[in-house]
Amino acid sequence: YKQLSSSLTEAYYVVEDITKRLSDVVDNLDFDGNRLMQLESRLDLLNTITKKYGGTVDDVLDYFSKISEEYNLLTGNDLSGDDLEVQLKNLEKELVERAGQLSQSRHEL
Repeated sequence: YKQLSSSLTEAYYVVEDITKRLSDVVDNLDFDGNRLMQLESRLDLLNTITKKYGGTVDDVLDYFSKISEEYNLLTGNDLSGDDLEVQLKNLEKELVERAGQLSQSRHEL
C-alpha cells in the first residue's frame, strides 16, 4: 500500500502542476467578446451572400466582377477624364462629318 500511496501522491502533484499551467495559459489568453460578435456577424453575412450569389466564394467574386463591369459600362465609370475627352472629340468629329454629309445631300436635292 505504501508504494501505491506514493504513486497516487506523485500523480496528484503532477495533475496539480498541469492544472496550474493550464490556468496560467487561460489567464494569458486575450478574449474580446465584441470582436467575436463582429467576426460571427461577418461570417454570417458571408454565408448569406454565398448562398444568394453562388455556392462558393469564387462564384460570388465572379458575380461581383461581372456586375461591377456592367455597372461601369452603364455609368461610364470605367472611363478616365482623358478617355472621356478623347471620346468627346471623336463624337464632335463624327458630328461635323455627318453634318457635312447632310448638307451635301440637301444641296444635291
